[in-house]
Amino acid sequence: MGFRPRTFQPNAVLQSAIYSGLAALARLSRGRIRSTTKKHYKSIDTNWRKAWTDWEESMMMDPYDYSSIQNAEPNLRGAFFKILWQTTKRYGNTETKRVYSWREGTVGPLNALLNYAGARLRDLALTYYPFPQPVEYEVRVYPNKTTKVFPKNVAKKYPDPNTDKTYTKAGYPGNQHGPRILLAHPTLPGLDFVDMIRAHLIELCKHCFIYDVPRMEAHRYIRLLIHRLRLYLDWVYTQGMTGKKNFNPESDKELREVVQEIQAFYGKHVGRRESVTRKNESDQLPDTITKVKTQIVRHLNKTKDEDERKRIQEILDHIDTGTLKDKDAEKLKEQVLSLSQQEGSDWHRILLSDLHHPASLKQVVFVGDKMLEEPSPVLIVGELPVGKRTGQIDITFFLRREIPGRTIFTPMLILEIKSKTGFNFNLYSVRTRNKNKKDYGPRFHASKRRLSKDEWDTISKAMPSKNTTTQLDAYEKLLVQEYKSLVPSDPTPPEALWKGVVVLDSDQDPLEVFDAFQDLLANLTMGLVNDMIDSTSLTSYIPDSDVPKKPLRLALVLTPSKGPSELIREMKPSETIMAEDPFSERVKDERIVTLYVSIPSATSSGNAAAWMSRNWHLLHHLRECKETSTKKTQIFWVDLIGAFKELDTENNKKQLIKRRFGLDELLKEGKITKRFHRQLNTSLNSIKFVDLSHEIDRLLSNNSSEFSNIIDIIQS
Repeated sequence: MGFRPRTFQPNAVLQSAIYSGLAALARLSRGRIRSTTKKHYKSIDTNWRKAWTDWEESMMMDPYDYSSIQNAEPNLRGAFFKILWQTTKRYGNTETKRVYSWREGTVGPLNALLNYAGARLRDLALTYYPFPQPVEYEVRVYPNKTTKVFPKNVAKKYPDPNTDKTYTKAGYPGNQHGPRILLAHPTLPGLDFVDMIRAHLIELCKHCFIYDVPRMEAHRYIRLLIHRLRLYLDWVYTQGMTGKKNFNPESDKELREVVQEIQAFYGKHVGRRESVTRKNESDQLPDTITKVKTQIVRHLNKTKDEDERKRIQEILDHIDTGTLKDKDAEKLKEQVLSLSQQEGSDWHRILLSDLHHPASLKQVVFVGDKMLEEPSPVLIVGELPVGKRTGQIDITFFLRREIPGRTIFTPMLILEIKSKTGFNFNLYSVRTRNKNKKDYGPRFHASKRRLSKDEWDTISKAMPSKNTTTQLDAYEKLLVQEYKSLVPSDPTPPEALWKGVVVLDSDQDPLEVFDAFQDLLANLTMGLVNDMIDSTSLTSYIPDSDVPKKPLRLALVLTPSKGPSELIREMKPSETIMAEDPFSERVKDERIVTLYVSIPSATSSGNAAAWMSRNWHLLHHLRECKETSTKKTQIFWVDLIGAFKELDTENNKKQLIKRRFGLDELLKEGKITKRFHRQLNTSLNSIKFVDLSHEIDRLLSNNSSEFSNIIDIIQS
């Protein structure tokens, strides 16, 4: 007779996670006290002490009430962010608030790191820590500011006309294991849980910013810290059945070890290096109301439409009367920059999505053959990092050559993508912050528009701007220098590269532009191979359009440059494509080995969706394999990352596995039938999960574990 599996208590788990996370936040802020952040620390310390004091007192009245702690959380995290903005200011940070996407504003380097960490936390919550469907509650707020919480079904039976306002929250009811928990993320309760380690990730992002850690390396450190702290999350989630205990203060040691590694590798430089692109950007947008007025007057003189002239004159009147000031011009500039950068980011992601994105120049030069998808002497890569990752070249063409002793790929041509966006701006009335009366004032608002024909003709046929050519020259110099240092044995390294710009109007159909862009790259490859690139004068290539009446606004502008044409005769096309077979050396036996690789989509929930799809599809695949097999089949699921860890009892392990596969929740939500649930459950119970996460961690940490030990475990 086995032990009865422990029932999962979501309210108790979340209570422990919320309390531990906020206690860690308060402790981390205590070690960051400076003269400029002392008031924020005092705010955290005061609010935290008051929160848990109020909670202890409220337990006498209502043991299920946890609102004292939960209501303090937004203020605590807000003050913690204020410490972050202030402490990174001296290292070049200019951001003062969280910006989660380009649609909200400009996403600076620190916010970009925080967003990446948040995305990985979201993946962790969705994949490892599922929670049952929460219960709906009605929160009633009374005129004396007191609140009462009732289950939704109870609130419907007993309405109260004396309430000041009511709103709905989702959560888990209190019981003998813990208080009632109202969720901050009602559709994703796991996010409330993983917030337990968020403060540590914010601290890590701060150090990555301070020491100017390259983006890909910073992302690796973020994933590493999450991997280390996941053991503490496991302990809380399984209520002590697996993982590590003593999150406070052991988690600080994990953070310290990662930060010490960052300091060892990147401690020679403190503060953000300005990117190559940013060095060559100049402010072309008006940032004062006088400059805005100058542009408006210029447009007024060109406009003949009377209605438009009338609207323009109204804007000028507001400027002349002082209603619109310099701060309004600054906000307009910020809005235009944000919209423009968002468009640029989106178009880069779309156009470069089909190219390899190498980790370094070294990877392309020496192992470029692995990136070729068909036999070709030319390899095109996207976002090539240069200058110690202070910049990324959008598109780089490499030529496959042979030098004494080896085959290499040599850079030949670089391109930058420049999306051009037209903007209109107008005045809208916006309510002021005056709470005593409804007062409205004018506010600039920018909106995207299609470029005019004259604007497009000028952009597509003219020499790129000085900023762009300076940027290309800087990239060329960095790339040539780095190539020479990588391949000192090359007898004829390039001294200069061909350079150009791909320009496009951002107000177009991405699918049509993407296809035309691929044709443009293919034609440019043919021109490169056949030495047909004109390097003596400015050349503009515009792809043919299937719709003559509405031609695509996409053009390739090659600047006059002395490219390495002498190297073309040395090109050596690859004859075969390198393919890696993970089972090439496997000795055939009666075992069937399946390597399942899921490919996440490039969306915020792509990794989590790939995880769920993999588990769901793989479970069906294994069931079909077993049903079609003529022999008795035993299935082993080799777990390399500890998703299905060994627990104290086999029953508890099965419960954790079932929870992470989510079959019971699918049945409750009516997404699968009882019969189908029973079949999948039977298949799941028949699988033997082999946890190799401990051995893998030891192997990656260069400890005494050897790969042969892992093979022995699998074969046994």
